[in-house]
Amino acid sequence: PTQLAKLRSHPPDLAVIFIGANDIIRRRRPAEAVGHLREVVRELVGAGTAVVVGTCPDLGTVQPIGRPLRTIVRRASRQLAAAQTIAVVEEGGRTVSLSDLLASDFLAQPEEFFGPDRFHPSAKGYAYAAAAVLPSACAALGLLPEPAEQPAADPSQDLLPVDQAAA
Repeated sequence: PTQLAKLRSHPPDLAVIFIGANDIIRRRRPAEAVGHLREVVRELVGAGTAVVVGTCPDLGTVQPIGRPLRTIVRRASRQLAAAQTIAVVEEGGRTVSLSDLLASDFLAQPEEFFGPDRFHPSAKGYAYAAAAVLPSACAALGLLPEPAEQPAADPSQDLLPVDQAAA
């Protein structure tokens, strides 16, 4: 709420939000965490701000977290990311799945992608996260060229509802 209050008098063109890891480690109820995110996205979009959310990263990549807790936090991370996607898309924002785009790199080279505390990303880890959201941020601002005309969608292939697509 404090960060949002600072933006009310001069809404930005774009808001990029990385969110979720602290909600998992502090064991915040997903409904509460996603509810707060939904409210923020609704207000920003209502003010004309394009919103891109990097959803909860895969905390199962954090090496100091041992098994079986690693499996539990991986599942919780993915469930929270799916819930975040549903809320953000329903409110008119865009999401980027940091788990899908970054987890394999963080798992393969933890010494490169995690900082000294082995929990937070290193400069390289943050750079990869920023690069992952950049195309969506550019698209949200209309900075990418319009895609070439696409052939008509195949009517036999239905689009999934947002909740199924998010999962």
